[in-house]
Amino acid sequence: VFFIDGGDMDQLVGRSAGVVTVNSTVGLRSIELLRPTAVLGIVVTLTARDGQQVPGILMYPAAGLDPHSPGIVLLHGGPFGHPIRTQSAARFVAERLAARGYTTLSILSRHAAGYYSIPVEAGSADLAAAVDWMSGLGIRDVVLAGHSFGSARVALYVAETRDPRVKALVHYAPTRGSTEYLPQGFGEARYAEQVERLRAMVNAGRGDEPTLIEIPFPPPAPPGARFAYIMTAANWLSWWGPDAKAQNPRLMPRLSLPMLMITGEQDMFVTREYQERLASAATASPRVDSLMYPGTGHELSGAEDRAADDTERWLTGIGLGVRPRVTMQLVDVQVSASGAPYALMQAGMLYEPATGARADLPSVLLLYDRGQDVLTDPSEWLAPALAQRGYRVLVPQDSSYAANVDRIAESATDADLTAWVRWLSGPGQSPIVLAGRGWGGERAARFLRRQAPPNVQGLVLLNPLPDGARWARREMGDAEYDAAVALAVGAVAQGRGAST
Repeated sequence: VFFIDGGDMDQLVGRSAGVVTVNSTVGLRSIELLRPTAVLGIVVTLTARDGQQVPGILMYPAAGLDPHSPGIVLLHGGPFGHPIRTQSAARFVAERLAARGYTTLSILSRHAAGYYSIPVEAGSADLAAAVDWMSGLGIRDVVLAGHSFGSARVALYVAETRDPRVKALVHYAPTRGSTEYLPQGFGEARYAEQVERLRAMVNAGRGDEPTLIEIPFPPPAPPGARFAYIMTAANWLSWWGPDAKAQNPRLMPRLSLPMLMITGEQDMFVTREYQERLASAATASPRVDSLMYPGTGHELSGAEDRAADDTERWLTGIGLGVRPRVTMQLVDVQVSASGAPYALMQAGMLYEPATGARADLPSVLLLYDRGQDVLTDPSEWLAPALAQRGYRVLVPQDSSYAANVDRIAESATDADLTAWVRWLSGPGQSPIVLAGRGWGGERAARFLRRQAPPNVQGLVLLNPLPDGARWARREMGDAEYDAAVALAVGAVAQGRGAST
């Protein structure tokens, strides 16, 4: 793996067959990491909304990134966590699920090195950047997965943001809440003393002063096990104090997504009783599954394949499995509208299953709503979704409301749809279904009323419009509507029907 500046690319490629691609765009620095596996990895740098740089590793199948399947964002534990640590679900799950067809993004949280002074809730900006990145790739369904303390941080993000793009949560070794775990380690009295001392420092204006606190591990950890952190007084309270936000027991009742929890039976931080209690506390979740693996501990060492298999099986069971691949290509057709002085070339987007459309299904001509574009219509997800089910789907660019005002809408619609139906039918006049959202459905219905191509076998109206005259009268008011109609009728009578 070589990390280089773009200026060295030509020289390096001449020396190494291992680096074949460099992708440089705003906000992205990446080099393909090619290995003899089914997975490709790209080092990326995200920019959070607060300007913080968030490094990460994007992984996807060697066959190519599939934006029509779910994406998985993974967050390491920590402090001191890292996405490339061998013994971290943020790495081994990311690699294995990418090999199975998912796009995975494992990020390096600002807390990995900045735990000293960065409040725990600030990490939500890193997760937002990762979800934004996935959305920018066209991925609509995102799963958040956290290992160890990363579990509490992904739970906090969902509880506070209700991000609709996140469809499920996976917790690997979900840590115990500080208000339960630390008093058990310290003892209630000593924990209360530590909290009181740190609060006094904050109240005295010394919250940014460092403090070293050694914390004994409570059972089931071996006797004498302990850890210590140097943190500012204010930040220690943010992470471990009684009011700390990232505490799974408090967050579970606020989560309304499906959740999976996986822990090793020998975990020194998480007990079976605790994980079962977490699952029971998730009263708003439609589904919570809890697994315990014998013979492994907090890092799930030795159970990496099993954890990935169970995660994939669970995601598939809730409708977030890897989906059939879809291809999209741009196609063109020549249109000659009645009265137009010249022929037009219209473009469209053709979606098909990567394995080929099913012969027993009709092709679909999908029209978007007025005021939208072939690239921006809210229903643009429908074409690839239908292609995943075996359909051949064409979404044409609409010309009936273009700027050339000398073209009448009905004439342009008829010419466009006639050309596209002929193109999509092919030599064999294969069956077609017209579908349209809003005004797109209105266009399709008017076209079929005036013309009746024999191979058009159905019409689907998505969000169908109400009666146009009634709708316009209601929106404009009687007086304004009647005046507009009188003006249009007069213009037609004077031979100015094509004017605006």
